[in-house]
Amino acid sequence: MIPESQDWINIPEIKKFKMDSLMEDLSDGLLTSLLTLVQDGICFLDKDLNIIYINPTILCWYPDYVPTKGRKCYAVYHHRSEPCDECPVLKAIKDKNPTTGIVPFENSKAAFGWQQIYCTPILDNDNEVILAIEYIRDISKFKHLELSSELIESQNKLLMGFLEEKRKEKEIMERNFAVNIDRIIQPVLRYLENVLDAEAMNIVKRQLDLSTHTITEKKEYLFERLSPKEIQIAKLIVENKLSKEIADQLQITKKAVDFHRTNIRKKLNLSPEVNLQRYIEMNM
Repeated sequence: MIPESQDWINIPEIKKFKMDSLMEDLSDGLLTSLLTLVQDGICFLDKDLNIIYINPTILCWYPDYVPTKGRKCYAVYHHRSEPCDECPVLKAIKDKNPTTGIVPFENSKAAFGWQQIYCTPILDNDNEVILAIEYIRDISKFKHLELSSELIESQNKLLMGFLEEKRKEKEIMERNFAVNIDRIIQPVLRYLENVLDAEAMNIVKRQLDLSTHTITEKKEYLFERLSPKEIQIAKLIVENKLSKEIADQLQITKKAVDFHRTNIRKKLNLSPEVNLQRYIEMNM
């Protein structure tokens, strides 16, 4: 996760300096020695975005762009002829308040990444900005991890959607197959019941059950989607009871029964042409 701006730097009070005093500190060597120890980037800019000082960390990021002193920051860091559209430094100078932002960067070695910039303006005695100090942290690893996580999550959603679609297609195919089998077999079974004895008829039925096992093995799974009340009504539908008769038996309204019948159809993904009673009888 990318660190929040205030997690990695304290907000200083806006202090007033004289430019001559700052330049003396830089030339003295003590300040530059201290800034050399900082592992993140430090950059001093004047109000016109000219670079006054950068520490060794920034020199490592942009080794081919020296000398940098006196050049525009956007020309050195972003190869632009004008300031960046969402420049945190410009905002800090304009508002005279500290600001932060995340910007992309690319060096001469085509190393692409992101930097989090915290910028605070320095004011003179007339309350005018004379200097902007940038504290820059390379957050490329955090950003790449974030983008990778988002990509994986997006791919997982697409995959889950695809698998769910295939599952529904398979269910529809199996349901249609089961209905077609029933339409074909039932007339044959009725005929065989008239010409075969009971033992032979039972053998035929057992063989048919075995042959359609892969279709009917999902019965329990299908009906797990139904509520206890819907299962109760489904069992009464199999008994060839009308909605009014079911309502009287369960002591509910006919409208409630019709509502449950509609829900049963929806949960089982049944099209209008499928006979509800026959489907439940085959699969329950």
